Amino acid sequence: MKKIFIIFIFYNVFIKAQTNVIEYMYKIDNISIVDTYNEFLIHNNVDDILYFSYGNQGENLTFEQFEKVKFDKIKLQYFILNDKNSLLYELGTKMPPVKILIKDEIPKINWKILQETKSILGYKCIKAEGSFRGRDFIAWFTTELPMQVGPWKLQGLPGTILEATDKALMHNFYATKISLNISYKLPEDFQNYIDEKKKNLIYIKDYIKGENEYLLDINSQILAGFPIGAKNKSDNVRNSQKETIFEWESEPAKY
Repeated sequence: MKKIFIIFIFYNVFIKAQTNVIEYMYKIDNISIVDTYNEFLIHNNVDDILYFSYGNQGENLTFEQFEKVKFDKIKLQYFILNDKNSLLYELGTKMPPVKILIKDEIPKINWKILQETKSILGYKCIKAEGSFRGRDFIAWFTTELPMQVGPWKLQGLPGTILEATDKALMHNFYATKISLNISYKLPEDFQNYIDEKKKNLIYIKDYIKGENEYLLDINSQILAGFPIGAKNKSDNVRNSQKETIFEWESEPAKY
């Protein structure tokens, strides 16, 4: 009961007014096709963070438009709740038939801050490099905004990350708009959906074990249609995922 209560307290913080919102474009580049999604970061005055992806692939949806549309859980790709104490709750999407709320603890990313700078949306940004769960990222952050946040699970820099690109060029985040000190309240249907997902809380290790089995099964079905002896280009079962290896593993899950 205590774990569910923690999520409840954290979640309700987001009905307060006066929040900061960053709109991101999330781009997946898997060589043969480029997918783009709308992603939004909501940061309130007590440093709690809600990050979510909403809308269909390639759909151009702004935060103002999201506030006005009727919430559709099918269009919610995933969301992440971060309570600033390294506790993170993520809606998993890769293990049918249901989406599951995952409890995770984000390990510290050992960023290396570099000298190079550039301007993003009018803010001076500083370059940094860091590795997170099997991927190497280049991030650009600014100290000109009053928050230390970033897209997805990327955080830990002394400023706001406005751009983060995977060195393999597969998973990339680009800030497209920043709105400061706006009044905002989560749609009631969104709130109800999160409350429902709290009933299916699962720890990250258990979830990843099941997800790896699912990905292995999918790959086996694909290889079944190939000539005998054919192999996948990579033996890492998570090669196309954002996270390819975890801190509790000595090596990636393999085919």
